[in-house]
Amino acid sequence: MATSPLVVVVLACDDEHALLGRVRAGAERLSKALESGRPGYALLSGKEVAMRYATERFGELGAPRQFVRRTLPAENTLEQALYVAAHTRIAVERGAKIDLVTGRWHAPRAAWLFERAVGRPPDGVVEMDGERGCPEEARKMLDLEIFERMLKRRRSP
Repeated sequence: MATSPLVVVVLACDDEHALLGRVRAGAERLSKALESGRPGYALLSGKEVAMRYATERFGELGAPRQFVRRTLPAENTLEQALYVAAHTRIAVERGAKIDLVTGRWHAPRAAWLFERAVGRPPDGVVEMDGERGCPEEARKMLDLEIFERMLKRRRSP
């Protein structure tokens, strides 16, 4: 039986310390998968500067940079979910397992958006402790409602 590929989705953030923790967790998961012969890659999503920083750190942490990909730059969690869904569509259809790496305060919202954008929940969620929450992002529940309405309209005849 073939091993399902693994896509480690790291949601990049503006806080450099928090981002480094997320990158470490993502690099560790990716490295373990690759070392065991499991196919996979890391997918970064966030603002351009944060993704560039994260890509450099992946290489420094021993995860092969050729296995690190990036979405289009995203300004918020909703855009991250949409870009990740577009980027992983074929991998998901082929049975890839998706792990989501984000902050503990952000994980429920990110997983909810991911599930709606991708069509299924992530297979694993790595919740990083010690990150300070972003009140502006944490309170943006309106985009969830708008996203839900957009999906309903798209499914309606």
